[in-house]
Amino acid sequence: MQFIDTHTHLQDDKSSNATEIIRKAYMAGCQKMICVSAKEDDWEKIAEFTNVLPENIVPAFAIHPWYVSELNDNWSERLAMMLQKFPQALIGECGLDGLKPNVEKQKQVFAEHIRLAEELKRPLIIHAVKAVALIEEYWDKLPQKFVIHGYNGKVEFLKKIIQKGGYIGVGNGLLRHPQAQELLSFIPLTKILCETDAPFQREGSWQIKEMMEKISNLLKIPLEQLSSQVYQNSLEFIK
Repeated sequence: MQFIDTHTHLQDDKSSNATEIIRKAYMAGCQKMICVSAKEDDWEKIAEFTNVLPENIVPAFAIHPWYVSELNDNWSERLAMMLQKFPQALIGECGLDGLKPNVEKQKQVFAEHIRLAEELKRPLIIHAVKAVALIEEYWDKLPQKFVIHGYNGKVEFLKKIIQKGGYIGVGNGLLRHPQAQELLSFIPLTKILCETDAPFQREGSWQIKEMMEKISNLLKIPLEQLSSQVYQNSLEFIK
């Protein structure tokens, strides 16, 4: 069985041994991992991982809504340059967070990420926390391929994502939800992506199989069938 961890922050692992993390993940069946940035300081680290292990790392560059107040001038131009340098790169993680200040600034920055995604035809990885109302004005502006990372079980939000053709990033937030089985059954199998959000929600990408096993049990679908479908979903999302 093959797996892809569609959301990990390898640059934030405190062991500082990315090669060993990737090796361990690969031995557990994780063929690739999308290494997601949060701030501009992450970009060069992720670029280095990608250059060293291009078969295993899929880079994603962006500004997380938590860090919009730290932005320097011309950040968008530098982001565009990084995306052009890495044509396989996704845009993420960006988005909106209703628990954080500077909501208007968040919106401006998110809109610029959407513009770049459309212009460069890149998938978008979206952080959306307490943002059901905030994101309403953006649904019809999103690129063809987008994923809501860390979906947390809000039914009205799930319905909107599915209606707009988005992917659902299934991680700990959903798997720990008391109605996880019901919520998972509502998601089309072709729109499920699996993510560890390591090192924040899981230790590492080698735990992706464990997560898939839990999804398989909840959905009562054979693991091989489920993993094959989610693997194809992931390949379709990143191409």
